[in-house]
This record gives sequence, C-alpha cells and structure tokens, in this order.
Amino acid sequence: MVTRRVCCVDKCKNTNSGCVKLFALPKDSLRRQQWLGKLKLRKLRCNTKIENVRVCSIHFVTDWVPTCFLDGMPEKLGEVRAADAFEELDVINNTQEEPIENTVSSEPENEISASNNNIDVLHDNTFINEVKKLQSEITVLQEKLKLSDGKVINAQITIDNLNQQLSDSFAKLKVSEMELSNEKLEVKVLSSQVDEFQHTISFLELEFESTQVMSKIKKDMNGCKFYTGINSFERLWTLCNFVIKFIPPQHSLCKLDYATQFVITLIRLRLNLTMQDLAYRFNISLCTCSKYITFWLHAMHKTLVPAFIRWPKQENVRKTMPLCFRDRFYRCICVIDCFEIFLDRPTKIKERASTFSTYKSHNTVKFLIAITPQRYISYVSKAYGGRISDKFIVDDCELLDKLILRDIVLADRGFTVHEAVSLQNAELKIPSFLGKRNQLTNLEVEMSRDLARVRIHVERIIGAIKQRYSILHCTLNHQCTDLSGTDEERISIIDQMVNVACALYNACPSVVPII
Repeated sequence: MVTRRVCCVDKCKNTNSGCVKLFALPKDSLRRQQWLGKLKLRKLRCNTKIENVRVCSIHFVTDWVPTCFLDGMPEKLGEVRAADAFEELDVINNTQEEPIENTVSSEPENEISASNNNIDVLHDNTFINEVKKLQSEITVLQEKLKLSDGKVINAQITIDNLNQQLSDSFAKLKVSEMELSNEKLEVKVLSSQVDEFQHTISFLELEFESTQVMSKIKKDMNGCKFYTGINSFERLWTLCNFVIKFIPPQHSLCKLDYATQFVITLIRLRLNLTMQDLAYRFNISLCTCSKYITFWLHAMHKTLVPAFIRWPKQENVRKTMPLCFRDRFYRCICVIDCFEIFLDRPTKIKERASTFSTYKSHNTVKFLIAITPQRYISYVSKAYGGRISDKFIVDDCELLDKLILRDIVLADRGFTVHEAVSLQNAELKIPSFLGKRNQLTNLEVEMSRDLARVRIHVERIIGAIKQRYSILHCTLNHQCTDLSGTDEERISIIDQMVNVACALYNACPSVVPII
C-alpha cells in the first residue's frame, strides 16, 4: 500500500504538488539534529522511521534549516494539526518491517538540544528582523499605493471630466450641424427669392424701357423721329389709327397693344434692330416679335401703300408744277430710276445667278421708282433680280400702262425704251448720247444739263428713303425674297418693306425742297 507523504510541521499538511516541494532530513547528523530541533521532532515514536520525515519548501528562507511558519500555518496555507502529521508518520512507519532503535543516549541529547536552542534564538532574531524589514517595505509600498490610488482617482476624475466635455462638445457639434443645415435651407430659400426678385426687376426694367421708349416717342418730337422716322407723334398716331381701322380687333390675350406693335415695326424699319433686341426691349419672345412685325408689315402694305402711293392726274400735276420744270418739262408726269438693295448670297445656283449685279458686283434686288415733279413717290415696282436690265423692268412693270397722251417721262441714259413709251402716246427724255460724234451740239448740251438738274431729285429721294429706313441700306437675308400670302396676293417681305417705306416717306414732308 502506497501512502501519501505530508509535511511534518505542526498544522501543515502540504504535499509534494504544484509549486510546493517536500524535502527529506539531511544525512549529516548535525544538520539533521538542527532540523529536528526546529521542527520539535527530536523525540520520535519508537515505531517512526526518520527517513520518512518530510518538510515542505514553505518553511525555508534559505537552504540551511527550516525557520518559517513552524508554530502553525496561516489560513491561506491551511491549518493542520501536529497530531495528524504524527498519525500519518505512524502510518508510514507501520509499513516498515524493522522498528527504530533508540541508540542515542540522554546526555548527547541534552547537549544537542541546548545548541539547537541557541541556533533557534539566532534564527528567530534574524527572522524577526527580516519580517520587520518586510513590514517596513510593505508600509512604504502601501503608502505609495495610496498615493498612486489618489493619482489614479484624480486621473479618473480628469478622464471623466474630459469625457463629459467631449460629450458636451459632441452635443454642441450636433446642434451646430443642425443649425448649419437650417441656415443652408434658409440660404436656399433666400437665393430662390433673390432670383425671383431679380427676374421681377429685370421684367420691370424691360417694361420700363419699353414704356420709356413709348414715353420718349409721345413727349419728344426728336425721339419720335429717331425711333419711327415720323416727325411728330400726332402724325404717328393718325397713321396707326388709320391702319387699325382695316385690321381685325385685337385679341384679349395679346401682350402688347396695337400701338406698341405698330411702333415695334417702325423701329425695325427705321433702326434695323435685330428681332432679339426688340424682344428684350419690349419684354416679349423672339417668335412673338417676329409675328408682330410680319403682321404689321402686311397690314401697312394693304392700307398705307394704296393710300399714299398713287398715280397722280395730269391736271393736278400741271397745276402745281415747280418752276424748275415749267420752262422745258411742263408736261412731265414722272421721273424714273432704279435702285438696288444688297442681298446675302443665295444657296441655290439659279437664284444666285439671277440676283448677281455686274454693276454692283454683288447679289442684289432691283426696284423701279417713279416720282412726280412735286417730289412725291407715285410708283414703286415689284422686286427684280440684280441681273435684270432697266429696260426689261420698264417693259415688264405696269408703269407704261399709266401713261396717257402727251406725258413726258424723264430718265437716265440706261432707259432706252423710246418705242415702248411712244406706243402709249407719251415721250421719253433722256440725256443725249455722244455716239460716234466728237461732241454734242449746244442744244443737246443745254438740254442734258436741264434734264440732269431736275432728274437728280429722284436720286436724292432714293438716298433719303435708304437713310431714313436703314434696313434698306444694309444687306438683307435672301429669304426676304420668298413669296408669301395667298395665290392671288403673293408678295415677298422685301416688296412689303420697300413699299411701306415709300408710303411712310410720302406721309411725311419731303426732304427735297420744291422750287
């Protein structure tokens, strides 16, 4: 039977396990007696073998003799009675076959016990000093621990304060973020309101500009003449009302009234402003502006042209004949000439060829105009291509049908239409040709001078029309020559513009004085 070995110190029952080790008695007799003296096992039972005695490592400070916890073990290490240790030793001894013989005499035992007592006192003092030293170190460590605990507590308080401040700052940050988002929303709302206000301001400015243009036309005669070419607002208002009588009533959804639309059309003819400019000035769309101008050009062509461009009667002309015509050209009914207006280069080859003028070296359209001796425009032909000759235009237009007996027509050298005019029982007078002769006769020179003196008025009127209505003085889009309207009344935009400009010129006092 194998028995578990236990430490023989009183109240200690440690075994050889873990970090605790059991040590046997030393073989040296002196050290063995010292061990036994410390362990208070000098008198063993007769049946106990000394080889079975064991001491655990807890009772050693050095490896000399056991000195620690010999009177009893603390609660942490466990308490065991000495009797229990002896019982276990007896059990171990009973397993042996031979009993222990007590060969040690009483006298040596007394000497050994005395020496052991001295050693015990020496070791006890050393142990006490060591314990005190350990207690002082423990006290110092406890004080340091208290200080460190205080610092830890202070550090913990500081950390708590910092955490509180951090949480407060996070809360403030969330609040500031919410305020920032609200401010952003407010900024968006305000920006949208600002955009609306700016749009309203621009709209009001445009309305103010349009009303300002109309106010200048109404109040200032020079402003009226500058914008419309009409020298007074009363005449302008009279012409507008005259045209309105022959057109349908104004629709209620029209943004601008008829008078403003009429003024827009005149400004287009007078200043040659672009459609977009006029749309901005009067706060309308580009399409609406184009529709207004097209409508009023057609309306004025239908009303003003028949009213102001009329062929005069022979009796009326002779009654008011100017002095410069009375001597040699008393029976003069009109002075004719052609003028040209530049066009963009057409895309189609046929149109490009028919409108190219070798005289102007440009694509043009040509009109025949006739004025009375009183500087009044009496006839304007339709538009012809720049390639067409003056003779062909006279033969093709309706001018010859208006001539009657003994009428005289004055023209330039290019109008060699004597036969066509003679067929109407009228007479054509043009400057004399030199031909194969070296010089003209005195009568021919005098006649040519007188003819040039009176014929120059038609060129002055042509120049005045182009100067007053600058749209005729610039290069027009070739699409203006496209015919529009019904089959019975197909007429191009450029025909309407030229006829309306001539009618408006007749509606105002002539720039050419009557002498």
